Parts: sequence; C-alpha cells; structure tokens
Amino acid sequence: MPDEPIVICKMVGKVFAKSQGIEVTALRNVNFQGHQGEVVGIIGPNGSGKTTLFRTIAGFLCLSSGSISVGGLLPKKALEKRMVGFLAEEPRLSQAMPVKDYWKAYVSLARPSKPVHSFVSDAMGIGTFGDKRIGQLSRGMLQRFALSMCLAFPRQVYLLDEPTESLDVNFRWNLVDIISMLKKQGAAIVYASHNLEEVAKICDRVLVMRKGQLHKEIVAVNTCIAKFRAPEGIAMPEELAGTQVSVRGTEYEVEIPSDQINNVCRFVLSQNGDIIEIRPRSLEDILKASIMEDVNSEKIM
Repeated sequence: MPDEPIVICKMVGKVFAKSQGIEVTALRNVNFQGHQGEVVGIIGPNGSGKTTLFRTIAGFLCLSSGSISVGGLLPKKALEKRMVGFLAEEPRLSQAMPVKDYWKAYVSLARPSKPVHSFVSDAMGIGTFGDKRIGQLSRGMLQRFALSMCLAFPRQVYLLDEPTESLDVNFRWNLVDIISMLKKQGAAIVYASHNLEEVAKICDRVLVMRKGQLHKEIVAVNTCIAKFRAPEGIAMPEELAGTQVSVRGTEYEVEIPSDQINNVCRFVLSQNGDIIEIRPRSLEDILKASIMEDVNSEKIM
C-alpha cells in the first residue's frame, strides 16, 4: 500500500438541524486515510452517511466535530486550490446550455495549470452529443458528461459518488481504465457504489459504513464460503476450530480461509458428507453480515 496519506479524517462528525429543533446525526467519529495511488471503496445502505462524508471532504459541508485534511489543507482551502475533483451522486447542471459550450466555459473557469485529460472525454464519448443541450441528455449521457468534468484535470484527490450510475457496460469498462491511469499518476480516489462486484474489482480496500459510522474495513476478501451436508451434530476438527459455522439440521455453511478449502473438503468426505458449494466470500456476504450484526444487537437492546 502507498505510504503517503493525502486525505486524513479524524473523529469526523456531522449533525444536521431539522425543523422543530430535531437534530439528525449523519456522521459519528469517522476515522480513515486515503493514500496517494490508492482507491478506497465505501459501501453501505442508503442513509449510512457516504454522501455526507464526500461533501465534507470536498469542502461543501462544514464539520460539527473532528477534522479533515486534504494534502495538509482544510477541505475548503484544498477546493480553492483545485486539489479535489468531486462527482455528486446527482449532477445538477444548467439545462439550457449546449454541452460543447458548457465544456468550454468549464475549462475556462477552471483555469487548469496542467493540460486537460483529453483521454477522459474521449473515453466517455462526449463528442457524440456535443451539440445537444444539457436538458436533452439521457441519464447515461449526463453521467458521462459529469464524469468528464470531474476527471478532466489532474487532481490529488477524486471523490466519486456512484460514478457508474446509468452507464452502459462499455463506458463502465472505460471508467475502470481511467481510474487505473489516475491511480498510476498518484491520485487518491475515494469511490462509493452500491455495485459490490465493481467495488471489489476496482478498490484496494473497502470501508463499510453503517448509521454514520465506519463499521468495518476490508483490506482483502481472502476467505471462502463452503456449504455441505453431513450427519447432524458433527464437530469441526481442532485445527478448524476458529471457522465460522452456520447449521440447519444436516446442512452446514462455513466461512474458511482460502488455504483451508482442501482440509474442510477432506473432513466432510471423512464424515460421509457431500459438498454442495464452495465459493469466494464476496463483499455482499460481508455487507449482509454487517447488517445482521446491527439487527441482532438492536434485538438484544
């Protein structure tokens, strides 16, 4: 993993005031670092705080508590110095302007100190709808245009909130290639998505958010799920004692380190059992387990 953190969040909290004096806590004691040349994924249910975290890092929201540093600067100062590229989950652009005019105005106002990333707009196919007005764009076209603006210039940090929403599969592939190029250039990329397969493919590590808090960090998914049938009540051997087991009568489901697959298979067969399925544990498995932990803890309380 790269050594230099460019984004540092310490005990970040954000509280929104609502009508009738009711306060809503959107973020609570969030700690994490984003490093140069690294893609950090953030996953979690709707309302878990992902978008609020992005907006605080980008400098669009003030913190209620804690601190954020982007390249050693406060978020607003980093934004002023054009260190951050931010893609909002729902881009809001002037509907009346043609795409090509909007693009020219954007580049002019941005006053980039380095050349525009022309490969981004090419990969997103912006030239195919340059004469259309923003209000005439399909949802996919609008997303491609918003991505092009976000990634158009070299930045130290890119914040991508649901970047593949409404994209056709070929543009999803192109975005993966773009992110790989930006990563090699040393950018830190924070990537939020509900597409867990996509997150697993793109990200170096993944943070799971629940109820405004970082619930878990996943550096690598290196375990497997094994399902098998065996006599009721069997006990796992001592060397596999730490394996997580779920039992439904004669059907067992175990989570095991990937290097223990052969040992588990040999044990099941020695018990006159049958292997039903062996598959890598996915981010979806981990997210479901995270949600069930919260549900069970709420039942206990």
